[in-house]
Amino acid sequence: MNGTGWPPLVKLALEITHSANYEFKDLPKERRDKLMEEIALLTEDIQAGVLLGKRVLGHPNELATGTTFAIKAPASMLLVPAFLAKWGKMRFIHVVRDGRDVALSTNQSPVNKFYNTSYVDGEKRFHQYPNNNVKAMHLWNDWNAQLYEWEKRHSDGKTFDYLVIRTEDLVRDKTRLQTLLRLADFVGANLTDAALCCLGSRRQKDYGKSEHIYTSQEQVPKKKKQKVYERYGKWQAVLAQDPELFEDLHRDGERALEMFGYEPKVRFMDGTYNQTKYICEKRFCMVEYPPIRVVQRPRKGITARHIDPELLRQTRNNPNIVAVHKMAEPNPH
Repeated sequence: MNGTGWPPLVKLALEITHSANYEFKDLPKERRDKLMEEIALLTEDIQAGVLLGKRVLGHPNELATGTTFAIKAPASMLLVPAFLAKWGKMRFIHVVRDGRDVALSTNQSPVNKFYNTSYVDGEKRFHQYPNNNVKAMHLWNDWNAQLYEWEKRHSDGKTFDYLVIRTEDLVRDKTRLQTLLRLADFVGANLTDAALCCLGSRRQKDYGKSEHIYTSQEQVPKKKKQKVYERYGKWQAVLAQDPELFEDLHRDGERALEMFGYEPKVRFMDGTYNQTKYICEKRFCMVEYPPIRVVQRPRKGITARHIDPELLRQTRNNPNIVAVHKMAEPNPH
């Protein structure tokens, strides 16, 4: 992106469209040309990163045979029509998180960077709604609903296809495996159902917030370890103490909350995380990730006697095995 970053690139389209639902051909020619130029630079940067990853990790893309490279920047959702115009063919994973949690997040950079540009009367609206939580819900509701309408209109399964995934479904034990199976099928992953089952059974790790990167000179604050699922559904406790904000967020986010299955005024996360059954039928997992040949030691506290001897023999005879481990016990909390 020639060092310009996402905001200038996104605003090339957003200043004209004020929406994620637009036709690229309807943009002024000078904007179309500039977007094509900037996306070409972006593509070069990404492909350079892919090549570096292949040299370091050993062709990670072979795990997703239908995917060349991917972008995970949330603001990229506003450029999907432009990306399709440039690349001619693409798949898009539309990742959605409950807008009530998004609106109450401490990271309000989308509001600061894009709110005024997202609406024709953006500056007036910005001052009309002094609460950034409400403005964040406006963006979440409008961007996701607009893009979803565009996706449905343009999806033909050949030049463009999309998959909607809710992050909550990746967190919940009851829905994680099915979500991974859908995702693997969409990107063309060459993993077996058993391998995906093992992947979904692994202990989840909270990597913390992403809005601040600590330098080597800074002291990373020590915080109480948080279970991943505890980062979801926080809106319930917050809005219970603020009835006015409760009504504002549900009113202004009603369209997308209903569209993506987050029923207004109803808890989405059911809070039952203790599982009485394993996700997989088998107690032991064997995962293959060719061609990376790195054998991972069993998790701490699990010795060889805890692992099926037959799997150990297969590990020795198969250089592509990277992990043989006993599945984690169900989380009682």
